[in-house]
Amino acid sequence: MDSLSISNTAVILIGHGSRRNTYNQDIERIVKSLGYELKIPVYLSYNEFNSPNWRDLLPKLIEKGVENFVFGLVFLGRGNHVYHDIMGEIGASRIGEWEKVKYNGKEIGVFFTETLGRSPLVKMALKYRLSRAMNFLPGIEDILMDLRVSRTAL
Repeated sequence: MDSLSISNTAVILIGHGSRRNTYNQDIERIVKSLGYELKIPVYLSYNEFNSPNWRDLLPKLIEKGVENFVFGLVFLGRGNHVYHDIMGEIGASRIGEWEKVKYNGKEIGVFFTETLGRSPLVKMALKYRLSRAMNFLPGIEDILMDLRVSRTAL
């Protein structure tokens, strides 16, 4: 993307949303931390149940002059919410690369991150938690091996 800059780009995390407030608190904590660490505004939105809904947030940011959007998918897998409800409604077809789309008559650049379950780090976190529950924590060599796992091995 030629014209990508912080001033015309927004990072929007999209989570499923839940009627249970503890879910929302967990996601909100992540968003605050990411915004602080990346030193850029990170917007939180939801696909269902909660506000702001990404369908309300996106037009507001476009009205403010934002032209490029990085959508951080806070979903474990690549299901219908990702492909149909979000990417389909935006008119996007690719994950992991920039593309131009027409949204509400306006051309915008969009980038969708991979879902969380595609990361070997998620598997490693689950393995560590299961091992802890079973009282057989992995040794450091097991953790290092997990770090070397390629994405294609998933």
